[in-house]
Amino acid sequence: MVDPVMPEGWRLDVERLPSGLGRCIWSQRRIVLDSRLTPAQRRCTLAHEILHARRGPFPNWRLAREEAIISATVARMLIPMPALLDAVAWSRQPVELAEVLGVDLDTLRLRISSLASSEQAQLATALDSCGPELMCA
Repeated sequence: MVDPVMPEGWRLDVERLPSGLGRCIWSQRRIVLDSRLTPAQRRCTLAHEILHARRGPFPNWRLAREEAIISATVARMLIPMPALLDAVAWSRQPVELAEVLGVDLDTLRLRISSLASSEQAQLATALDSCGPELMCA
């Protein structure tokens, strides 16, 4: 599992946010995380905001696309296939898998739902031919 590194010259602040889990404030070169996050949420949100910082500002009309790209990239980055396969050898319960992988449940579900065909085949083999859809119920 590879977590992204904070961009040079940026700082991380943790405070209670009125909404959302985190913010990337390009004008201040600052990432803000909500102080109420669990460790797994904090890890996933920090990775998400770091990728926003690295990709730079974008127009409002591109918000949904940008969020989808960032979320998918974070899921793939924080849950490499070998780690997922190791985790399913230990448990097949989504909550336990997320805990073992150090991610939140949304990140795990996104990673599983976006597996490439070859990854789906690897996971199915690891699950004794049970498809990944069983884990996303």
